[in-house]
Amino acid sequence: MNKDTSVERFWSQVRKTDGCWLWTGYTRKGYGTIKVNGKQITTHRFSFFLHHGHFPNICRHTCDTPACVNPEHLLDGTHQDNRRDCVIRNRHGRGARFKGVTHCQAGHEYTTETTYTWVDKAGRVCRHCRVCQRRRMRDYRRKKRAVHSPTNEKVI
Repeated sequence: MNKDTSVERFWSQVRKTDGCWLWTGYTRKGYGTIKVNGKQITTHRFSFFLHHGHFPNICRHTCDTPACVNPEHLLDGTHQDNRRDCVIRNRHGRGARFKGVTHCQAGHEYTTETTYTWVDKAGRVCRHCRVCQRRRMRDYRRKKRAVHSPTNEKVI
């Protein structure tokens, strides 16, 4: 398939507004897709290519609208940048699980001071109660000292 016809098909499916340029064609999980030279690609990556001349490593939306193809709303970045954006904007995958949960299982309130939040290597957002983590570590160290103390050595 010719690139020119792909570009024409692309623009025929875009509805421009004052902010976002919305893809009106086929979407998958909210993201538009288009076939270019026999390969299925997301429309926001194709829009980035048309305006910047190269495909981004990871195409990030500044508007948080998956169907948006406005090049002013798209940034090149890494997977880590994209996950950081999700955490900052509270749009990460585990956000639904965390919504409404205000206390840990032991009853400590989740606040910025009492909660440790991070993104692991797999891109998952994780959260721990600092108070409970301190207690778990204290118990672990106590148990470890008891096992290695001279009074608990086996006599042969």
